[in-house]
Amino acid sequence: MFGAAAGGGLFGAAPAASGGGLFGAPAAAGGGLFGAPAAAAGGGGLFGAPAAGGGMFGAPAAAQFNPSAMESNFKQIGEQFAQAFYQAYDARQDLSKFYEAHSLFTFEEQDVQGAQQIMQKLGSFGFQQVKHDVKKCRCQPVPGSADKLLVNIGGQMHVQASGGTQSMPFAESFQLMKKPDGNWSILNNTFLVIQ
Repeated sequence: MFGAAAGGGLFGAAPAASGGGLFGAPAAAGGGLFGAPAAAAGGGGLFGAPAAGGGMFGAPAAAQFNPSAMESNFKQIGEQFAQAFYQAYDARQDLSKFYEAHSLFTFEEQDVQGAQQIMQKLGSFGFQQVKHDVKKCRCQPVPGSADKLLVNIGGQMHVQASGGTQSMPFAESFQLMKKPDGNWSILNNTFLVIQ
């Protein structure tokens, strides 16, 4: 497709034997989508990993997916989190306690991972004071995951910077994850200033 030799993979990988994978990796008969050999018995997963009755990617499937396994106090937990988070934020306290080393944060089109990296990003905004006025806090449990929940925030942000005070609407989303000690931390966080 991109000028590879005849018979090569999609991105010009080494020529594939007849029946090779999508990227040109040789595949045994019945191999996975990317050419990984699959066991003959039972058929491999989508990527060719051997699995007896496994999931789409060949990993052994759990006995049953239980959509009713959800955090029952999701609304209370989400609202308490939002209150604590924005109180700490507006008081310019260290927010790293809410994040983990693997947490993801997206501001506009910029993605950052890790508690310290997220703190650096938040500290780069340049305002002197900020006040979040939360108008809406909508929470949802995650079906099948009693250790996760979603929190969606809508409100007004009042920012004081060198140029004066500015107010702007914002939307922020969180996926919270329960830690082994029973506390909750931010797994995913997206923030958007509404123009």
